[in-house]
Amino acid sequence: MNSPTPRRPLRLRMDPAGLESKPWCVRTVDGHIRGPVGFAGLQSLLEVGLIDSTSLLSPIDTEDWRRITEHPVWHRLKPTASEFTFHNSGLLAESAPPMAPSRSPSSSARVAAAQLETARQHERSKTARLIDIWYLGRAFGALREVLVFLAFVTLADLAASFLDGSLVVARWSALLGLTFCALAYYTYRGLMR
Repeated sequence: MNSPTPRRPLRLRMDPAGLESKPWCVRTVDGHIRGPVGFAGLQSLLEVGLIDSTSLLSPIDTEDWRRITEHPVWHRLKPTASEFTFHNSGLLAESAPPMAPSRSPSSSARVAAAQLETARQHERSKTARLIDIWYLGRAFGALREVLVFLAFVTLADLAASFLDGSLVVARWSALLGLTFCALAYYTYRGLMR
């Protein structure tokens, strides 16, 4: 009967020299199998971050894959500083180190092509935005020139109506002149933001 039994970590039954001379196969989190690897190879893979505490380990002659933390060899390895973090509670907890990039040339070529395309799209959108801002600036500039011209015309009309003595026309000219001056100022201010 095949009943699932919980696996317990193996105790250190072997001597350290036997652990260090035995060949292993390692399956990383992303599924790559590395091996046969000796104890020094496991140590170097751990130091460079290619394996972590979630990796699977098996002796070379069996298919008994277990988490690396369940094997006695884990207690002999020296975890790197990135393998452990201290939490606020002060307890030591395991955390996964950052994943190492894939060594596959096709993968790195795809990543480089994707990054290049992303940079091109960013430049295209930035160029389109600059063109839109330029056209908007020209439109605001033309509107500002028209409003300034109308403000000067109405202020000139105001001065002429004061000289003629027509008070009603002077009031309306002053109101229009001030309105056009305010519009010209606020369009200029909106353009400068």
